[in-house]
Amino acid sequence: MLFGFTAVYVPGQPAPTDPSVRALEQTMAGLMAENLHTGLNENLMAAMADPVEESMLHMVTLADSARTPTFTFFGDLNFFFESPPSARGTLPFVGMGFAWNHGDIQPEIARTFIGIAGPGVRNPGVTDSFFSDHTDVRPTIVWLSGLTDDYEHDGRVLMELIAPNTLSGHLHAHHETLLRLGQTYKAD
Repeated sequence: MLFGFTAVYVPGQPAPTDPSVRALEQTMAGLMAENLHTGLNENLMAAMADPVEESMLHMVTLADSARTPTFTFFGDLNFFFESPPSARGTLPFVGMGFAWNHGDIQPEIARTFIGIAGPGVRNPGVTDSFFSDHTDVRPTIVWLSGLTDDYEHDGRVLMELIAPNTLSGHLHAHHETLLRLGQTYKAD
């Protein structure tokens, strides 16, 4: 496993209800380890997600179903997961220059900072007045730069960061509606 979660791919992509998948999920859900801080034997799992939940977490690539994990195991925050040396290859590992900022479900990990500056960008300062996630960064940067591509985005343009006076007439006229629509799209 790497960092706080691992995406599990079962060969042949069986359905989430397949007995072999359920057995593997139950086995992984029962994994225990000693917490070196408490001395107690504790469960390693914080949560598990199947493809339906992975879709809600923006972990599904619609263009390539082979990239969708059979399920994802999210580790307990009190444990750190990394690849064993034999599996590391070119994967990042704990060492010089390591930054533990990879996605997971715990607030300490999932809450990240993004700074966007440049022409057409508002300066709201440090704020937590709206929700965004990693999937919103790409569409926002693509929109601000005026670029286009054929990648299907899971996120939205962060209209909260766009200076309204830089929008075209039609978008400017509906700026508040676009803000509400984007926030509704991201609502829990």
